[in-house]
Amino acid sequence: MQLQSRLAHFLLHGRYLDYAFAVLVIFCGSKALTFYQMQSKLWLLAYGLFFLAAALHFRRFVAQVISNKIFFAYPILCLVSTIWSEVPVESVRFGIQLVISTGIAVYIGLRLTINQIFWCTAGVFFMLSALSVFNYGSILFPAFDHRENFVGIYQSKTALGHSLIIFSGIASLIVFVLKDISFLVRVAMFAMLIAAIWMTIISGSATASATLGMSVFAPATVYYLYHSSLARALIVLILGCFVAAITFASVANSVDPYTYALNLMGRDPTLTGRSYLWDHGMALFWDNPILGLGANSYWTAHSFQNSVIQFQSLYGEGVVSFHNLVVELLVMVGPLGFLTHAAACIYAFICCMRLGVRFDSVFGIWAAVFIALQYFTALVGTFFYKPHDLILMLMIGLAVAARRELEVLSRRS
Repeated sequence: MQLQSRLAHFLLHGRYLDYAFAVLVIFCGSKALTFYQMQSKLWLLAYGLFFLAAALHFRRFVAQVISNKIFFAYPILCLVSTIWSEVPVESVRFGIQLVISTGIAVYIGLRLTINQIFWCTAGVFFMLSALSVFNYGSILFPAFDHRENFVGIYQSKTALGHSLIIFSGIASLIVFVLKDISFLVRVAMFAMLIAAIWMTIISGSATASATLGMSVFAPATVYYLYHSSLARALIVLILGCFVAAITFASVANSVDPYTYALNLMGRDPTLTGRSYLWDHGMALFWDNPILGLGANSYWTAHSFQNSVIQFQSLYGEGVVSFHNLVVELLVMVGPLGFLTHAAACIYAFICCMRLGVRFDSVFGIWAAVFIALQYFTALVGTFFYKPHDLILMLMIGLAVAARRELEVLSRRS
């Protein structure tokens, strides 16, 4: 009986299990090491652990679901879209997995604080970045794709680039902002940050190259803007001079800065065909401007396969989305889908920023900046709306944790 009571206490109150569960979910969502084809099995394990954990903490979990019901509006709408979808089987799968993913994220936010989620994410992405460096010589599996772009331990340069963007924002906060960090941790993070910049360059990912700088400097910039008037003045002055210099150079030389920036990165004004995808997606939306086609319907319905195959023949078999969050949402579930998703993002941003500003939480500010940067990156990306999407789950988990901390700190003050 004593052993059983100790086991029950460990399951109910042991934080190590919560850390392990969060690490498992973050790793699964990172899309790393997919060559070993173990992602489905790990997600199945995560599902089982989630249902067990939710049952053990049923009342608190249900209370958090009700308190954060705004995050379930978009997943439920995707599930309801099964009614009008051309491929109801795909839509119901998409919707159910999205609801469960949201539940997992809410549970993580219930059990961990915002800084604990930060350190779990930092640990996972540090190890994944280190493994990518280790695999430079294709020790684990091929480290370069057919175009000789570096992909590390991922299957595409896009997945690698997105991983490096996440890690760089975390590493810059640890190196430049956080206090009471050991010298060895700071040095290790700085070294891996340099390695991340190097891997971004040799990956050939234009999206990662364009957003890496913002990911590195934005969290520290926002934090110091809030805390130091001198830093605020210097940053505004530097940004003003930068914008003025670009404007003057553009007018003097009759150069379009947008086209010039794309040319520097070796990209054409269509963003590697993305603009054609966006035009096609908006045409589909205007054909179904109220309800959309249904969750995950366009890319799986037989009636649209001719256009899908045409895009894949032009831009590669990896084209399975419109590479734009807004277009994807409008095509799938119409304006209501876009609004429910946007409302969840705004709510999460406000929760994290309130924690950061009101109670001087550097992790709250980081979380708010992270959500904003990821949303804007998703405007040319393929994430932030799918089941098992790490960014969507991190956003929800961080927001739930931030809201809980706000409630606790407000009662104390």
